[in-house]
Amino acid sequence: MGRVLMDITERVAHTTAAQDEALAVVSSIPDAEYAAPSALPSWTVGHVVAHLIGNCEAQARQIEYAARGEAIEVYTGGQEFREAEIQRRAVLAPAQLRAELAAQHERFSAATQGIDESLAIAPVEYRSGTVADVVNGRWMESLVHAVDLGQPQYTWRSWDEPFCRVLIDYVLERLPADRTVRLRATNCDFDITTGTGALVNIEADIADIAGFLSDRGPSLSDEITLGPYPRGSLK
Repeated sequence: MGRVLMDITERVAHTTAAQDEALAVVSSIPDAEYAAPSALPSWTVGHVVAHLIGNCEAQARQIEYAARGEAIEVYTGGQEFREAEIQRRAVLAPAQLRAELAAQHERFSAATQGIDESLAIAPVEYRSGTVADVVNGRWMESLVHAVDLGQPQYTWRSWDEPFCRVLIDYVLERLPADRTVRLRATNCDFDITTGTGALVNIEADIADIAGFLSDRGPSLSDEITLGPYPRGSLK
């Protein structure tokens, strides 16, 4: 009652809606607040939006190349280029940032239009995974970083159950292997146990569980220490 079973059409639909949700949050922020600190250390709101733009561009390229039977690195020029682009874009005018984000969303939507199960399993460089992983990754990037914008109208509690299941599935490996951890949602049928060793029970709303495991929500246990993020970090 925990693993995610969803076909590629559903994943694309959820990701498209997530991008719309993130853009709506970005668009609601007054221009003067783009230079204000975000919820991520050392990043302003502008930095978070810049990352959303760059990530969307990179993810769209992964799918575009996969559709041609090719693979390409996630960020041309690697992480150094990624960081430089974030810094460059972060100081752009808010209107330009919003326009660039909307344009990259359109590009991603065009890339995902008509994806079938055959393309969904095509290999990509992103996490050494598949096109389906790219779609999931963009879904998570959109809504996790929407929380990082630091707007009171959008928090981890805004996440719906399908998203929480996908995010938990991704960050589950952060739980310690030497403890038996049971995660049980109090508002749906999510119930999963990992690890071995002394038992730790965590019972909460599924959004709180997702927020806890992704460092965006409440601390639900002082008995365990979460490990590093998987490859393809949301940090």
